[in-house]
Amino acid sequence: MIKIIDANVKILESFNADALVEHMNGPILVGGKQTRIEKALVLNRAGFMDRQPPTNPKEYDRHHDWLIQQVSKYPDRLYPVATLNPYFEQQYALDLLEKLVREKGFRALKLHPNLHNYRPNDDVKLLAPVFELCAKLKIPIFMHSGDPFSEPTRIEVVAQTYREAHLVMLHFGTQTVSYAVDAIAVVKRNDNMFLETSQAMYARLKEAARVLGPERLIFGSDAAVNDIWGQAAMVAALMHKPPLGVGMKEEDLAKIMGGNVAKLTNIPL
Repeated sequence: MIKIIDANVKILESFNADALVEHMNGPILVGGKQTRIEKALVLNRAGFMDRQPPTNPKEYDRHHDWLIQQVSKYPDRLYPVATLNPYFEQQYALDLLEKLVREKGFRALKLHPNLHNYRPNDDVKLLAPVFELCAKLKIPIFMHSGDPFSEPTRIEVVAQTYREAHLVMLHFGTQTVSYAVDAIAVVKRNDNMFLETSQAMYARLKEAARVLGPERLIFGSDAAVNDIWGQAAMVAALMHKPPLGVGMKEEDLAKIMGGNVAKLTNIPL
């Protein structure tokens, strides 16, 4: 049976860990079989997802402490993801990130160029300590894509500069603008990059499955913006025979739905 890990979930007070797990439990049919979402990588939506910088470095601690408190209710199912603004108290944030990974089980770092007002290709030096630490800690970097400042070709530059780091491009290059075709091409060119499926148009998802294969795609829902099950059902539709799907085998779909991100983040599946 396919075991699913949602690589991209955000929680907040109105959609906390309890609400998330209830939603994950389903059950629903995926690939013709009744299942649930086994695990999820979880970000605190409330903090540091704003165009205004925080006012005190201790806000990093408060932001992540709440996330730790939430995911600790479900330690075998929810895994925390850190976030930081590279323009704000970067060294403080990096010191905290190392502690969170080594002591609190954080599995990835989220970066958001659009909200934090930097272009990855123009700010390679700004991002250098971030990428170097993540490579050292062996955690992937999840980067927002699909908006101005977050175009796939801008993200490619920093991924090429720090090839020892793994970079997951979120949202399939699609937000207010769709750069999905560029996103597929960028990931094809760079073997340290992966493409996450949330926000994908199904036609482009089929194209990515054909061009990239199952090893470079990672299922994520971008809940609570999206419903997890609707996003999962779309990816599972790749198993349909062409032209509805690509005739993907169950073992290959299992890589997309959980196997790939489990390896990247060292999550038992």
